[in-house]
Amino acid sequence: RYVDGRAELIPEVKPAVDAFLEAGFLNANRDFEVGGMQLPSLVSQACFAHFQAANAGTLAELEACVAECTACPLASARTQTVFGDGTGARRILFVGEAPGEEEDLQGVPFVGAAGNLLNDIITKGMGIARQDVYIANVVKCRPPGSRDPLPEEQALCSSWLDRQIELVDPLVIIPLGRLAAGHVLGVDAPLGRLRGKVHDHRGRKVVPTFHPEYLLRSPHEKRKTWEDIQLAMGAAGLSPRTP
Repeated sequence: RYVDGRAELIPEVKPAVDAFLEAGFLNANRDFEVGGMQLPSLVSQACFAHFQAANAGTLAELEACVAECTACPLASARTQTVFGDGTGARRILFVGEAPGEEEDLQGVPFVGAAGNLLNDIITKGMGIARQDVYIANVVKCRPPGSRDPLPEEQALCSSWLDRQIELVDPLVIIPLGRLAAGHVLGVDAPLGRLRGKVHDHRGRKVVPTFHPEYLLRSPHEKRKTWEDIQLAMGAAGLSPRTP
């Protein structure tokens, strides 16, 4: 079942998932019968992703599972999955929406012009190295034409991001853009209502701000972004800086 847009394994399904794994299945792409009920392939895919994610003990193990994922059609067109970047040593996690063309080619989130701007936010604005934060996306494969990921694509990928958050264990999460902010916070609201404040969510601080791609088109919003980053720095225990 899905709770706040995230896949949650219900007790009635777990025995079937265990049986699938013992039988050697990594991905289910057809319907299965569980307790006399048909389990649609979409649901079974979500169950497998959830179970694999929960059993990954390290980011490396989780990345290997993500690389094999074929839960949704995005897998058929990707060059490679884009898992994450950085060590997370400063316990700050940036979450974007989805990989773009350059990310798909390089296998690294936030490269190109938007990546350069994010680098400036981290290194020049926050005064820390990019490698000392962690950067991930809501979905791990590039949508066609770099469109926004669909709700079902986000739902199928949510277990991967949820486990990334658990393993990175950030003090502060900074979602970049409306879609990422809504996904992380489990709400459907304009970014203008979510940014400019520190949210407490599942025991972590969440500070949404604008996506770097948007800032490239609307540079006048950079001041608001800096205000958000100052909030995030304070929540992470970092000293304020002069832009």
